[in-house]
Amino acid sequence: MFNQEQPELSFVLVNYKVGRQLAECVQSLQAVQNDLACEFIVVDNSPPDASSLPADSGLRNLRVISSPQNFGYAAACNLGARACRAPYLCFLNPDVRYVGGSVSRLLEWLDRNPWAALAGPRVLNPDGTRQFSCRSFPTWTTSFSHRDSVLTRAFPANPLSQNYLQTNLDGKPTAVDWASGCCLLVRRAVFEELGGFDEGYFLFFEDVDLAHRLKRRGGQCVYYPQVEFMHRIGSSRAYLPDQGIRAKHSSAARYFTRNVIRNPWLAGAFRWAVSLRCRIAEQHHRVRLWLSTSPAVERSPLLSPIQIHPVPLKSRE
Repeated sequence: MFNQEQPELSFVLVNYKVGRQLAECVQSLQAVQNDLACEFIVVDNSPPDASSLPADSGLRNLRVISSPQNFGYAAACNLGARACRAPYLCFLNPDVRYVGGSVSRLLEWLDRNPWAALAGPRVLNPDGTRQFSCRSFPTWTTSFSHRDSVLTRAFPANPLSQNYLQTNLDGKPTAVDWASGCCLLVRRAVFEELGGFDEGYFLFFEDVDLAHRLKRRGGQCVYYPQVEFMHRIGSSRAYLPDQGIRAKHSSAARYFTRNVIRNPWLAGAFRWAVSLRCRIAEQHHRVRLWLSTSPAVERSPLLSPIQIHPVPLKSRE
């Protein structure tokens, strides 16, 4: 149902074959709708025979836009944003659930602090630990210090990981470099001024790039932990693993060669290295898939993939 009520906040969600999770996400947002006037724009990137949002969602002001084909996450978000009417936009992954906190108070805080144009809530893992979704901008050391790196898992207290993942954020609103696009709130006027997400990013890094362009213009992103969401990582890209691996590496190359690496020779070498790493990652994924599904393969220590057990990152929260 879609009416003419003027919304205060527009949620933009992109669906790709995850209709069931999308329905659960939408249901969790009913509590937000009880707190303030919202509209919900769902951009469906799925093929016609894939799962989509059930007809009876229980939400007011819900609109579904079918994309003619899957142009990627950034393009779908821009398509949804063009249909929004509220002064604030919230881009939300379908594998995210609202947990708690007053979203209306977040909007009031932004009204009182016009310097903050982007905001990321406290994002939790399914086990309740913090997901470290607000971070420093990527640098040369990020490949060694990101959330899933061997260094971070084995030595979570190392300064490189602590700095990149911003593990020392406490319970008050704090300026950060960027916030994850899994749940990202932005002033619509600023989003339009920036030209929306860069559609050259099919998947990944569109959120980092947006925050980077904002900061170059003097804007700021903020971490707002008084509102909480839970995120199950990787639901949509599970349906296109090879394309997801390629998109992640392609987007990394695009971001780094535009924002970090200035020397054209180094940029070329970086693209080659990323392309090589992408091929290795694709082969590694295929081998792991074959090992996990082939009954003819005898499980031995030499054939089984190495198991690295994550160590929880410490936080002062």
